[in-house]
Amino acid sequence: MRNDNIDQYDDDDFETCARPSADQFRRPLRHGEVVPPIPSIYEQLAMASMTPMRSGKAASR
Repeated sequence: MRNDNIDQYDDDDFETCARPSADQFRRPLRHGEVVPPIPSIYEQLAMASMTPMRSGKAASR
């Protein structure tokens, strides 16, 4: 008999365990509802660079 606590993360177990699926979060779109496009990594970097960072002086106060 195997001790499941020890073998929980064995490579063999990955084939048998249920993989999480994003399908559980999907739902049909309502009428007129659109999915916004995901910004590209470059757009995300541009948005992050425009976000003002808190200066070290303000954080240490």
